Amino acid sequence: MKTRIVLIVFFIGLYYEMFSQEEWYWQNPLPQGNHIRKIISLDENNIVAGGLKGFFLKSSDAGISWDISYLSQNFSGSELKYFSSDNILFAFVGDLVVGGTILYKSTDRGTSWDSLYYFDNWGMADMDKNSDNVFFAVGGTGKIYKSTSYGYDWDTIPSVTNKYLSEIIFFDNQNGCIVGDDGIILRTSDNGNTWTIIQSVTTEWLYALDF
Repeated sequence: MKTRIVLIVFFIGLYYEMFSQEEWYWQNPLPQGNHIRKIISLDENNIVAGGLKGFFLKSSDAGISWDISYLSQNFSGSELKYFSSDNILFAFVGDLVVGGTILYKSTDRGTSWDSLYYFDNWGMADMDKNSDNVFFAVGGTGKIYKSTSYGYDWDTIPSVTNKYLSEIIFFDNQNGCIVGDDGIILRTSDNGNTWTIIQSVTTEWLYALDF
């Protein structure tokens, strides 16, 4: 009887020790199953991606294998922007706790991140810069922001819409366009100080533009 008791206790201890060392991971699909919102190819080998739940994916072998990281467990979706001329990667990450968006910056292609600025706007979506290194950012409720300090400080620019703004692009140091919900198109010709609505041919959500 004593031998049986010792064996039972031993196997119970072994059972808990075995399962306490296991970790949970995505089995299917791989490498993870959260929705991907943005993917950027930095060069022929390095690729980065971001999406819901604040996750960040990075590949250094042209997408064969991926490393996963999270900027914070409280974050929701993340949007990415890469400026190849400066080798700087930015990430907009919505915070579910405070209800705003935190702007992160990486100078080593996503290996490490620094927090730059907090936007009192949960739906920040995109950013761009003109030829004079003036940065602009857009997001929910028609908000437009401008930075002359490489993203460390931002000023709000008067907007002519409350529609969700999806993407912004500057052609030079004066001219730029923004698109968004309900077919909204905005254009500036004075370095983003004022914006006007351009007549659109659709009421569908416009997610992106290029020039």
